[in-house]
Amino acid sequence: MDIQTLRGTVTDIKRLANSYNGNPNFKIILTDNNGHELIIGTINDYMINYRVSNVMLNQEVEMKVKVNRRTTKLLDAKPTDEQRMAYDLEWYAKQVKSITKTTES
Repeated sequence: MDIQTLRGTVTDIKRLANSYNGNPNFKIILTDNNGHELIIGTINDYMINYRVSNVMLNQEVEMKVKVNRRTTKLLDAKPTDEQRMAYDLEWYAKQVKSITKTTES
């Protein structure tokens, strides 16, 4: 077993059957900068599965994965620094708009 950090764009997310305990499972397609597609599955009953959503589609992310001979499983996912900065700027712009509206009223 090897733990690696992968960086790329999420191009597809497929919902799989729930685990025995009723928790969600997903198959994620991550495309790296060279155009290679990596298939990443989620581990049964793992908390990260609840953070996987369609919001991740077409977003650049960093994923920590567990790799062995047969599978690649998701351990953690977060937006890249550039993506996080874009979120922060968008949030800041919304705050400025709301403050401007309240001061104009």
